[in-house]
Amino acid sequence: GKFLKTCGIEPTVYVPVSARDGVNVVTKSSGEMPWYDGPTLLEALNDLKRLPSPIEGPLRLPVQDVYKFNRHGNDERMTIGRIASGVLNVGDDVVFSPSGKRSTVKGLRRFAGDDPDRLQAGQNATVILQDELYVARGEIMHRADDGPSIGRMLSGRIFWLGRKPLRVGGVYGLRMATAELECEVVAIPNTTDAATLSTLYDAPQVERNQIAEVVVRTTKPLACDVDGGCPDTRRFVLLDGYDIAGGGQVGALEPLARD
Repeated sequence: GKFLKTCGIEPTVYVPVSARDGVNVVTKSSGEMPWYDGPTLLEALNDLKRLPSPIEGPLRLPVQDVYKFNRHGNDERMTIGRIASGVLNVGDDVVFSPSGKRSTVKGLRRFAGDDPDRLQAGQNATVILQDELYVARGEIMHRADDGPSIGRMLSGRIFWLGRKPLRVGGVYGLRMATAELECEVVAIPNTTDAATLSTLYDAPQVERNQIAEVVVRTTKPLACDVDGGCPDTRRFVLLDGYDIAGGGQVGALEPLARD
């Protein structure tokens, strides 16, 4: 329980079971564990709440690129990306973070078949905006009333696989969705050895195969989700040179002031 708490996990119930005898797996103990009056394993699993589907989440469209294309004699600027969560409709007012640029969806394009009026999570999107904006790769399209957090100082829990230790003061690449930038490790509040589960606080570095909480400062503002939201805009990887050396999830972000 103590180890799970360091990982940000809070169990809802502990179920003592005997797999050999089937005790508390499907049916409750009939005398083997008189001290336990909680649910069986099957009952506990049935009580788990369903996570919302990506379609039910907030609109998140990480921008992959922007192209110009001549269509019926007219140049159109197309914002390209894959919808990570939510639904996008023609006519929606949208914002791009972290830049704060705003526009309205004028149209959605499909190169094979009729143009759609609506796209959802998991689908590739070619978006024509009402305004001819230039939006950089790595921006996140969202609705104004349900946007991601924006900041440069983030903390997260990672698993480190790098051949060299991750060190305080080290500069690493950070990728999240389509965003790519550099970050500096500011602090390592704690590390946990995956084999022994022993914890070291205020560590100077993270060794290979260790779990750690890290605080990093990015070179430019980053848009991401902290609570709930979209998994694709919470998960990130760290690069040591050209190698992916660690991965984790954002736990907190020190927000920047927004206009």
